[in-house]
Amino acid sequence: MESTSDDRPASRVLTWEETAAGLLPVIVLSLAITLEGTSTSGFSGVLIYTFILLIVALPAIGILFGAQTLIPLVVMGTWDEIAVTFKTGWELVGGLILVAGALAYLRARSRWLGTAALLISALLALRLANAAADMYWRATPGR
Repeated sequence: MESTSDDRPASRVLTWEETAAGLLPVIVLSLAITLEGTSTSGFSGVLIYTFILLIVALPAIGILFGAQTLIPLVVMGTWDEIAVTFKTGWELVGGLILVAGALAYLRARSRWLGTAALLISALLALRLANAAADMYWRATPGR
């Protein structure tokens, strides 16, 4: 089957198993950030180290994809000093947005469509984090 320059050849579309492996770092880091501050057992730290090992183990997925998996770290900076009870739900939604974008990227037949999904999900997650943090700081002046 021939393909145009913006379509991935059929042999390059990832299987569901490869897709799951590619999603694993995003899921692990998103979960670690969501649990950060809610667990006294150190489980969040274990998940962050697991994320780092997964990124090292899966370098062939793409430079762009690797950069997207670091978006949760940027989001974590947005949540600094915000009450855990407020941020946990927002972090979970942001993580789900990132996972959806990663899934679309890994399963897309078109590189343009996959890249667009990845970038849009990253921007949505960052925008959500900033909007929610802004709501928190407006509701708790003087902190």
